[in-house]
Amino acid sequence: MTPSEIHAEACELFMKLGLSYCFTCTLMAEGVHPVMRFLFSKPTKEKPIPTITVFADVTYQGRKDDRTILYSVLMEGQSFVQDVEFNVNEEVKGNEFTEAWIDCVYQQKERVRSNFLKLSERVPPDTDHVQSDVTVP
Repeated sequence: MTPSEIHAEACELFMKLGLSYCFTCTLMAEGVHPVMRFLFSKPTKEKPIPTITVFADVTYQGRKDDRTILYSVLMEGQSFVQDVEFNVNEEVKGNEFTEAWIDCVYQQKERVRSNFLKLSERVPPDTDHVQSDVTVP
């Protein structure tokens, strides 16, 4: 299979998971083990452009047999790689890829963003302390 075919197949398999997240999938690296970057988000009617996204780098590892495809997944901000098996005729099996992975990173980013916004509300927008030695002719 070509990297483009592997990319298309991976996108199709992730669609079958029925995740509540929207995602895009980009082929990042070709070769023996193509790498795809999945970008997950939860746009809403109120916020069609999401403020938080989570990415996962998914590496194609090959086929175990005619029905089973092997991938390794590295979630953003995580330090371990998880192996995932997709059965073409069934659901994910073995070490499953679940929304809980995405949720964990999403919630971490949500907390950081919330804390930053709370902190920025406490700091008055004061520019008097900014000094410049540059003069404009």
